[in-house]
Formats: sequence, C-alpha cells, structure tokens
Amino acid sequence: MRSHIISPALQLLHTPLAEPGGDGLARELVELCRYEPDLHISSLRIAASILRAYEGQLALHRGTLVGAVFLYPRSAGWLEIGTLIIHRRYRAHGLGQLLLASLVAGRTPLLGTTRIPGLERLLARLEFQRGRMSDLPQSVLASMLLNRTRRGLQLLKHRPAHFGHQLRYSSNYQLWVRLH
Repeated sequence: MRSHIISPALQLLHTPLAEPGGDGLARELVELCRYEPDLHISSLRIAASILRAYEGQLALHRGTLVGAVFLYPRSAGWLEIGTLIIHRRYRAHGLGQLLLASLVAGRTPLLGTTRIPGLERLLARLEFQRGRMSDLPQSVLASMLLNRTRRGLQLLKHRPAHFGHQLRYSSNYQLWVRLH
C-alpha cells in the first residue's frame, strides 16, 4: 500500500489495495456513498471489488475514509474517472481537486461524465474539454454503455428506490475528455 502523508491528520492511499483490512475500508466506502443517490456503490462486495481491482486515490482523515476517486479502464487505452466522492464535512477545501489531480497527472486519454457544476470547473482546470459521445472511439463508447447497463442492474437490485432518481438525471450528464 503506497501512502502519502499530506498533514499529520490527512493521508492519501493509492489503490488497488490487496492487503487484508480492505473490508473495513469497503464498509467506509459504502457509508461514504450512502446518502449520494447518484452513486452505484450498493454493497460491500461491490465496494471491496473496486478497492481491490481499480486504480484510485483514497483520503483518510485520522484513519477514517473521507474521500475517494477511481479510474475505470475502457478500451483503446482510455480511462474513465468515476466514483469521485468527498464527505460533506470535507467539501469546499480542495480535497476533491487534490485526489483527482494526483490520480490523473500525466495520463491521457481520459474521460469523465458529470452533471455537477463544481466538478465541471475542476475538470476544466485539469485541462479537460467538453466532448460529445460521437467524439469517442466506438470501442470506448461500447465499454461505457456496457458498464452503465451493469451498474443500472446493480442499482436496481440493491437500491431500487434510487433507480428512478438515476434515470431522471442521467440525461443531464456532460462528457469531458482530456487528450493531451
């Protein structure tokens, strides 16, 4: 496990985490996402899988998970930013920017989707441009659609009350890409 100490109270961990103890962090990730209706993390199994399998950054404050972001591989070398979440008490202090900037540094091509103005401003600061689905290679688009179909089925199975909310807002997402 690689970690960076930002201050005595804040620590960044780089995933994937292969060590035992990830189950505790998986519970914390689920808890962090519990009140965010847009997020699909809905069980410890899914959260543990993300922590073990995907590259990401975690922020811990005094040992408690307060933020996370992950990169999901798409085809043709593309990576998609996903599951950027910061605990409500730690927002508006630059933690999201720190996590995301450290994870995407020197990487291209990247894509992200969001409907949150604050995240759009952050992506613009990190040299992302607004894009269109038709700008993506077909294999990348197919990978995204497959992932969203799986995610929708998981959400429907584990959090059916949030499924309608997800559908209602999914058409408002903006695509952002970074090619250089």
